[in-house]
Amino acid sequence: MPTLKDIKAKNAAFAATARENAGKPRIRNTASSGDAAAAGEEGSFEAKQAAARRARSNVRPARKDRIAAANRSAVGAGLRNNKIALALIVFVVVGGVFFELMRLFL
Repeated sequence: MPTLKDIKAKNAAFAATARENAGKPRIRNTASSGDAAAAGEEGSFEAKQAAARRARSNVRPARKDRIAAANRSAVGAGLRNNKIALALIVFVVVGGVFFELMRLFL
């Protein structure tokens, strides 16, 4: 079982690697590039540049943005921009007011 000292050393190494890679694009190996790397072939400079540009689209949004989007869509998402639901709500409210006025005066 790893000791606390081992865990701290591993965490420090991970933090150092994360600091080195901060801001760099993540390049994920596809099956074709993985086969080329396994065969010992180096990809061309243009291919590496294209992969680096494409890699930026693979990065997930920040956690705070994902949580904000989830909260924004969870609250009233079904009624947003829904004219039928809005019309139904208005109809029920107006009908209720009309019913109460009729009951009050008759």
